Amino acid sequence: MFTVSRFGLVDAGKTSQERFGDSCYQLLTETFTWEEASQACANIDAGLVIPDSLQEHQFIWEMFTRKVTESGNLWIGCSDVKEEGRWVQAGDGDHECTYFNWAEGEPNPTYKHWEECAGMWGGNRGGFWNDFPCTYSYNAMCESPAVPSMSCRLTYDARGFFTAHCLTDRILKDSSTSSVAWALVCRDEPRCRSFSLRPASRGALMSCQLYPDTEMNTEYAKSCQYYYF
Repeated sequence: MFTVSRFGLVDAGKTSQERFGDSCYQLLTETFTWEEASQACANIDAGLVIPDSLQEHQFIWEMFTRKVTESGNLWIGCSDVKEEGRWVQAGDGDHECTYFNWAEGEPNPTYKHWEECAGMWGGNRGGFWNDFPCTYSYNAMCESPAVPSMSCRLTYDARGFFTAHCLTDRILKDSSTSSVAWALVCRDEPRCRSFSLRPASRGALMSCQLYPDTEMNTEYAKSCQYYYF
């Protein structure tokens, strides 16, 4: 059993993640268009939230109303921009959204070529779904897989960007892979106490380094995602 944390330069209490089932959920407190919301989530290796069940829907709406407001709207990662009536996941035209919780009378066919992005509807609608114009500005929540035995204490700024750091010396190993794989490598390496990921070029894996120390024991530099045990 171990805990992994990734720190940015913002107050952890403002943007802390919460876990439900096999996912971690990150609420971004600024407002975005639907496309901006999708990109903000992609910037933190996550996706715009897509409820798959009533239980998940209720969790997401409760988290949003508790942290932001009951009267606001929250984007969902489903749209029918590419094909009217076929709701697909953000960033992927092949995977269809399979769960829906539309408000009565929605999606409204009267505005079918104008309202093409799904969101949870606040106020007296109580979180039921509506199809909104994609250019409207609403809050966003990001969803990412939860790694077993790891915490979800990641922190970012409201736009979905992080500025963290990596250690500058005493490297045990340097390679390219995913954060999950390197968490397991570090766990199985007796000398490893922390590791970092440096963003790579588009389409490439991140550069990873293992360390025998944590940030408290050595020098560090910015522009890395930093994890410790």
